[in-house]
Amino acid sequence: MAETAQTPAKAQPAKTRKTRAEVLAARDKAIEKSKQIIGRPRDFTPELGEYIVQRIRNGAHYSQLVKEKLVTNYNNLALWKEQEPAFKEAVERAQEERAELWADQLIEIADDPLLDPNDRRIRVETRWKVIGSLLYRRYGVKQQVDINQRIDVGSTAAEVLMRLTTQAREAKQLAAPQIIDVTPTKD
Repeated sequence: MAETAQTPAKAQPAKTRKTRAEVLAARDKAIEKSKQIIGRPRDFTPELGEYIVQRIRNGAHYSQLVKEKLVTNYNNLALWKEQEPAFKEAVERAQEERAELWADQLIEIADDPLLDPNDRRIRVETRWKVIGSLLYRRYGVKQQVDINQRIDVGSTAAEVLMRLTTQAREAKQLAAPQIIDVTPTKD
C-alpha cells in the first residue's frame, strides 16, 4: 500500500494564479449557470474580475481586453464596475499602477537607440498625455489662470463683456508662439 502524505488541518494550500484558459473556462461556466436564471445573464465572476484587474495592472487597456474576449464590449465593463463597487475600486487602482508602469517605460522608450527619433517622440508624448490625465496630481501639467478684472459699476454688462472679450483675444495673441523663419537665403 502506498502511503499518502497528509497535510496538517490548519495548513492552507498555496494560492496559485489562474491561467487565461482557466479564467475563460470559469467565465463560460458562469454564463451557462446564468442561463438558468430568469432575466439578463450576468457573466461577471470574481475570478474574471481578478484576471481583468491583473491584465490592466500589467499594461493592458480596454480594447485589448475586448480583443482577448475577456469582456464582450465596453458597456459590459462599465456595467460590471457599476454593479460591483469592489471591482470598480480594483480597476481604478490597477489603472493608476498601469500609469506608473507607463511612466517607467518612458525612460526606456526615450533611450532606445533602435527606434526612430520621431517614433520615440510620438510614443513618449502619447504616453505622457495619458499619464498626465490619469495621474494628474503627480504628472499632470499644472495650469493656473489668474483673472484680475476691475468692473466699473457705471458700465453696462455689454460694455464689460466686450472689454473682457477684447482682453482675452489680446492675451491669446500674446500667448501664441512666434514663428521665426530661419531658412537660409541666397545673397
